[in-house]
Amino acid sequence: MKQAAAIVVGRVLAIEARQEGGLNNVWTYVTIAREEVWKGVLTPRELVLKQPGGRTPDAHVQIDGSPEFTVGERVLLFLTRNQDGTPRVAHLSQGKFAVFTDQDTGRAFAYRDPSPPGVQIVHAQHSIRGQEQESSSASEATVLATNGFFELVPLKRRVRTAIAAQPIPAAMVSANVPPPTEALVETRSNRSMSSAENGEAVREVRAQFTLLTTPGARWFEPDDNVPVRMFANFANAPSFAQSAILQAIQAWNGVSGSKFRFEFGGAATLSPVSNAVNTISFEDPRNEIDQPINCSGVFGMTRVYISSDTRQVGNAVYS
Repeated sequence: MKQAAAIVVGRVLAIEARQEGGLNNVWTYVTIAREEVWKGVLTPRELVLKQPGGRTPDAHVQIDGSPEFTVGERVLLFLTRNQDGTPRVAHLSQGKFAVFTDQDTGRAFAYRDPSPPGVQIVHAQHSIRGQEQESSSASEATVLATNGFFELVPLKRRVRTAIAAQPIPAAMVSANVPPPTEALVETRSNRSMSSAENGEAVREVRAQFTLLTTPGARWFEPDDNVPVRMFANFANAPSFAQSAILQAIQAWNGVSGSKFRFEFGGAATLSPVSNAVNTISFEDPRNEIDQPINCSGVFGMTRVYISSDTRQVGNAVYS
């Protein structure tokens, strides 16, 4: 919460994906109608987030661990800035909570999935006991439970207390999204679709921004008994990077009974993300990972470009 440039409660009004400058460069713009500002300065009543990844008619880029949104959803957001200054959710899905009201008690809760799909959570063993003691001795249960729920009012007090001594951050500025089109107006009433024409950026307006792919993503090479080639961009890599990659490939290839095989393709002087090229990069070359706090945060992410090619394997269809 101390790292966030803004903390806001609001409702999702619109979701629009845009393809800008190549198939692998897709962004999703999420329009939020703010209700409360817990931290920071937000001048406009509506704030547009610029989230990496998304789906247009011509491209689909998936980043596991990204926050998911639905039009009409009420949310609590911890926000930071992209490299161009536009707002996005901090620490992938860790900075986004769904807000709902318990119909029996009337109390509001914030919920975050404690185990989002595609995410490997590494727990700091040395801190677990201390967290349990803090939770049991605290007068209000504002420590995140294993089921992912916070009660909203105690959480708000906790946030205000934590940031009381902090300087006020610079005002948060909305992402520059095109004026509403007819398709965007339809999505505000929970309908979907359409793409731009006449040379404009390819775009699609959606009622949801989720990680679930239809069809699912799959490497086709193992189906044809061909190894998956993996390259490495060694810019900013540690000295042991190549040996570590080779050891990891050996471990994968040593799985008994599996025909899946990796093959190291060598060094690649490629952009951090290239279509149809599997590349390992180091030190966040696209500046998309927020700095960790107290050994907590995001230390790696996977960006998957999903092509339009499909193949049926068993009863499932993959791309």
